[in-house]
Amino acid sequence: MGIIKNSPNALPWLILYIFVFLAFKYELVSGIIITLMGIFSTFAFDAFEEPFVFLVISLPLIILGSFLILNWYLNKKNVQKLQKKSS
Repeated sequence: MGIIKNSPNALPWLILYIFVFLAFKYELVSGIIITLMGIFSTFAFDAFEEPFVFLVISLPLIILGSFLILNWYLNKKNVQKLQKKSS
């Protein structure tokens, strides 16, 4: 019964887990979605009034999403360099 009562609290983290799992295949899309989740959580949790909430919940999501986007960009750039060398 406790699992059913706690499921609304676990649902956002389950969604985040799904996006992180998809990030292995689609880095850019997942990075954008996770970054947007971080920005949304800033407003949803009213994090501007409580800096601790921003530092613990919103900021890590924004940073991790940005890292995924950066990783996609750097991988794309390296693939282009390798294709030019092999040509």
